[in-house]
Amino acid sequence: MLVRHFMSTPVFTVSASDRCARVLGEFRRRQIRRAPVLDGNRIVGLVSERDLLRRSGGDLAVQPAGAAETVHPGVVGDVMSPQIRTIRPNDHLELAARTMLQYKISCLLVVEAHKLKGIITESDIFRALTGILSSASGCRIVFEKPRTEKGYAEVMELCLQHRCPVHALLRCERQEGDDIYYLCVAGGDTDSLIQDLWSSSAQILCVDRAAVRAPEGGNTAPETRPSPGRATAASSQAVPTPSARNPESAPEALRKR
Repeated sequence: MLVRHFMSTPVFTVSASDRCARVLGEFRRRQIRRAPVLDGNRIVGLVSERDLLRRSGGDLAVQPAGAAETVHPGVVGDVMSPQIRTIRPNDHLELAARTMLQYKISCLLVVEAHKLKGIITESDIFRALTGILSSASGCRIVFEKPRTEKGYAEVMELCLQHRCPVHALLRCERQEGDDIYYLCVAGGDTDSLIQDLWSSSAQILCVDRAAVRAPEGGNTAPETRPSPGRATAASSQAVPTPSARNPESAPEALRKR
């Protein structure tokens, strides 16, 4: 997936001579938190809502949370950051995420041939991740599995065998311990799939059979089946489903081990 698929465009821009109060008003009206600063077509900086505000008694960053906020009385050039990081539209989304992590920043300006094409923020990254992980219906399975040569291929073969269309399959490689897999399938014989995953040395951590896209502000209640003697964060926090409370009603695949 490429940056151009998730960046925001066109971009609201400001100039260094704009009054901070006016720019803050535009931020609030447009519901944005930052904007590139241009001198003609040349990018000269980046200004954020935090830059435009200050608390009574001094800098916003060093004042207590309860202090009153006021708009900086000057112009954007007084408060903007001249240090900017850029990325190209056809760069991979992973590069954008890694760059933000490396430099501890919340956005990148998207530039091509020295022209501003868009902006991509941490919120855009989260939206992309949600789209990858989510499905309107189906089942998601989180499991640990020893690293093998076949890796993804072995899991995909099992999905094909049980006619489980794959919406997403992700793997997190760990330096110590088994790799963690996230599998989202839309239909098929999921009980048999889970049973065969157990048989292939996978440790099932969580099974969510509800619609993967939870309602706004709500959470689903996944089934959790950690192996004996192996505690997981999911098993300590998840709400047990009816099958978890009544082992007799749980599928055989989830009662193994």
